[in-house]
Amino acid sequence: MLDVLATEVREPHVMWTERMRKELISLAQRAIQFHTTLDQSDEEVHKVFELPTYFMYTAQKEELCVAGIYVNFFNENPKNGILAQIAGTVNGNGNRADMFKPKPTTKKEIQAAAAAAAEVENRTVSGHVMHGLLAALSYDISGVRAQPQALESVLLQRLLPVATAIRHLLQYTPDMDVQVVQADGLMTLLFVLDHETQPQGFSFANAPLLQLRCMECVQMLSFSGKCIDPLATVVPPFIKSAFQVVYRNLSRTEASTEGQLARVTLQLLGNLCLIPACIDNLVKGMDPASLSNLLPHVWLGDSTEMQLLLCLHMIPLKRHTQAATEFAKAAVSSQLAAALLNLLSTLVPKSKMGESTTTKQYAARFLSVLSSNPGSGGAISSLLIASRVWETHGDTTQATSEDLRRLLMPPHAPALLKAPHSNPNKVG
Repeated sequence: MLDVLATEVREPHVMWTERMRKELISLAQRAIQFHTTLDQSDEEVHKVFELPTYFMYTAQKEELCVAGIYVNFFNENPKNGILAQIAGTVNGNGNRADMFKPKPTTKKEIQAAAAAAAEVENRTVSGHVMHGLLAALSYDISGVRAQPQALESVLLQRLLPVATAIRHLLQYTPDMDVQVVQADGLMTLLFVLDHETQPQGFSFANAPLLQLRCMECVQMLSFSGKCIDPLATVVPPFIKSAFQVVYRNLSRTEASTEGQLARVTLQLLGNLCLIPACIDNLVKGMDPASLSNLLPHVWLGDSTEMQLLLCLHMIPLKRHTQAATEFAKAAVSSQLAAALLNLLSTLVPKSKMGESTTTKQYAARFLSVLSSNPGSGGAISSLLIASRVWETHGDTTQATSEDLRRLLMPPHAPALLKAPHSNPNKVG
């Protein structure tokens, strides 16, 4: 006990610091002074020095406490996990809305209610924390969207630490992907992107580090077999926004927050391209004008990123859906075909990151896919026929899912990837 009192403790569920020690000494001195004064008075009064009923040290009040843990302490050593929650933490089995739900009467309703209660009862400490962190993140994100001026005050103090804690739990604690699904957390994490049906009065684009933390979480979850179907269900309204993140930021350096955000989001979109239910929505989110503007700025960068960018766009276009036809039509007016031909003519034998021959092949395949789509109206085919570059570098080979898989990188999430239901082959 004396050893604990004399040292520092910074754990997710308990804290004891030099500042708290000084405050305790100050309280002890006040108590001594109180009783000394009482003894010196001749009054016959039975009193003791008392602390307020819900006393907390000043340092405790100032420390971010969410879901029964000190969030910043957990983020300092996330690999140690969460062994307990702060003493007195209550994990409620419901909310106020549950009070007004009718009681289960049929056998089926009773069985469902019992299963739900058992699920909460069997939830681990980490599971309770994950649910609480996601609820806090959802609350703060919704609050900022309602009152954008609040972003500055909550971004560093709450949003970023909480999002980082969620990422750490996914990385180092088993089965947290399951807890995210149970808590409808995928929608919460995606909500830092812009929903296509909402008025764009506010965007989290000016908080790229928060977007990065949330997209890192979603990308990790896209490697979990338990998350594939739920992700395919909730992600469609956010795909257009995800593509815009890539178009705006992929030309930034990898050392920048925006550059990292673009690369993580590009990897996530690559995983979504392997889920059949997402393919048509991917085409609807793609923008040929934005892509043609981006290509000249990234062609000398990492060849793998360039190939993934091209592969991600051409695979969904192989299906001649209405959305693919519209894209091909827009590709003519947006000069996308011309931009791809420029790549074929200007890519040097070795880019700064390696061999560019494969990148040329992807650019040529993309042109072939566009020219074969009826939406182009033969305009792209005519452009290729007249091009000497196409004579040299033309390629009609179709990109496949295997090409895409080779370009996708697993995240650093050892606990998630070791789970029996992990999806390392990224099969949708």
